[in-house]
Amino acid sequence: MEGSTVSNNLCSEDANLVTHCCSRASLLGNRSIKFCNEPNSSSWSCHRATCNRCVDLNWDFYADLSGFGDYSSSRHIMTTYRSIIASAKIGCHLCSLLCEGIAAVTKSVIDQDILSRDTLQSANLSIQLRRHASTMVSLIGPAGEWEFPVEFYTSGGLDSQAPGLSIGPADHVPAELDIHVLSEFAKKHMDVCMGDHPICSTNDRNSRPTRVLDVGIDATGQDIVLSTLEDDNALYITLSHCWGDNSSMLTTTSKTIAQHNLGIPFAELPKTFQDAVEITRRLGFRYLWIDSLCIVQDDKEDWEIESGKMAAIYRESCLTIAATASADSSGGLFFSRWTSVRKHDQYRKVNVETFEYHRTFAGTNFVVYARLKLRNGHEVIVHRYSAENPAPLLSRAWAYQERMLAPRILHVHMEELFWECQNDTLCECGEFRWGQELTKQPAYNDSLSLKGKIACVMAPEVLAEDVHRLWFDIVQEYSQLALTKESDRLPALSGLASLLSQKLRTPYLAGL
Repeated sequence: MEGSTVSNNLCSEDANLVTHCCSRASLLGNRSIKFCNEPNSSSWSCHRATCNRCVDLNWDFYADLSGFGDYSSSRHIMTTYRSIIASAKIGCHLCSLLCEGIAAVTKSVIDQDILSRDTLQSANLSIQLRRHASTMVSLIGPAGEWEFPVEFYTSGGLDSQAPGLSIGPADHVPAELDIHVLSEFAKKHMDVCMGDHPICSTNDRNSRPTRVLDVGIDATGQDIVLSTLEDDNALYITLSHCWGDNSSMLTTTSKTIAQHNLGIPFAELPKTFQDAVEITRRLGFRYLWIDSLCIVQDDKEDWEIESGKMAAIYRESCLTIAATASADSSGGLFFSRWTSVRKHDQYRKVNVETFEYHRTFAGTNFVVYARLKLRNGHEVIVHRYSAENPAPLLSRAWAYQERMLAPRILHVHMEELFWECQNDTLCECGEFRWGQELTKQPAYNDSLSLKGKIACVMAPEVLAEDVHRLWFDIVQEYSQLALTKESDRLPALSGLASLLSQKLRTPYLAGL
């Protein structure tokens, strides 16, 4: 966290004397601090609260220091963890709730010796109320050496909030990702997208894949067949994945194509391919396209023909399943969820767990949930940045074009699932739904995905200069991505280049 001054000021206070300080963290990066035991702070709204530590977790009692007027989406206070513990002991039910949630969520961190209980209890505490969204409670080490964010939320939408209590809604993320969780998430968003998003629909049928994998319907665990796609109207799903060490990965070659046309044993497929086959079946599709199996890898002519179609293949697919979390085809799409916590510049894995608390507030019964804040996925999906890059697929150049061109893409990230289409970017935990007011703030305009911008610039009224500006952004991002063969640098971007050249009505001159 920015602001070692905040850390030092709070830590220097005796735990029994620290109440809280009202603070703001502006989107421009600077901070304003107001210690509320100062005489000239007596008129501030926080003094109306029953508890001067948690300030009743009430939006109206937290000082409005945002500086963004109608765009304000959060309010903050700073205190210490020990101060909250002390308040809980003398009867504040809300401080008690915070302590119980923090203790449960941090248990795995203590058990793994990432941080000790004493270290955690000596932390500063930032409480961030967010308008109609979950509450963020972050434990912060001295000078920001480490930060441990705990999210408190209700489930069931805005109606699940207790009157006067500003803990807002979020969505559950099960600890285990299985085919039921994944297929339900995908189907829900596919139905909305295919029914309500004209911008995501394509009527192009100009360049179909030559071959697809026929997975059958309701054929769990059964073998699949490499088949020629003869029906121009056939619907199919694509898989975007990291090859990793491809020396051991199952591929179609001139020696194996005849056998693959007869059938590919399900048991011989790597785990990611097996899971993709099962998802395709569960979603009611018969055909799946995977590059390593649907292109003859040692046939130069076939590779050139099919790779030239690749952009259209992804663009015309109904859904692209992205194995975002896996470095190779053995990682699979079903696993135990995990996230990471930072201490100094080191990151450690922590399992995703959710804890449930039943409470009564102002005569209303409600349920609050606590979990370690899931945020690595949001960074890499929207901002394409993460200190430890826990999304190997997004660092690959070929996958970049696949992501940009696919009308709908389901990211299987280790923390949670993400849905991306030309109209929406949504996440399993609900941050992009309930926390959506963040995107209305002026400083967050740059967080709009390039995928959405590509769809926007294809509109008739868009000027050529806007297309050129987008192309520069694409090239800047693309230049940072990895390729196994540097000779693929232009081919792996040719689909996007051709699409934008059509908009400009000028030819794409590769390499010039």
